[in-house]
Amino acid sequence: MNESEVVAAARRPTAAWLESCFGPGTVWRPTEAELPASLTNAGVRDFLTTVGVPAVRLSFVDWHSGDLPEKGMWAEDPDELYGLRRPDDDSPPACHAYCIGTYGVRHLMVRGDPASSRCTTPRAGTTPGATAARWPARCPN
Repeated sequence: MNESEVVAAARRPTAAWLESCFGPGTVWRPTEAELPASLTNAGVRDFLTTVGVPAVRLSFVDWHSGDLPEKGMWAEDPDELYGLRRPDDDSPPACHAYCIGTYGVRHLMVRGDPASSRCTTPRAGTTPGATAARWPARCPN
């Protein structure tokens, strides 16, 4: 594959292409039943169940998603994660974001709805609104 073919394949990955890059059996493809009910975006659900995410640990780039097959994605309130509300606010979250891997201290998150993905460095003591630009919009009510 030349460079332009690799870039084209990366823009529209398939499970087979990911396994050719990361090795046989390395791609985590959860079943519909394994996905959280609050992950409602059909495109994201389809991508995760048909293409999947490499479940690997790549020490040389500090990427880790190797726990996905055993533990699945962990959920977090994106408004709290991104400083749009305080951690002591006990109201239920409007939606959840789900982590599909870490890059160093950054977490690659997929939001439940509307679907969006962001890589962020959660920080303790962040004031509400301080990191709002990292996530395009608050979860719908």
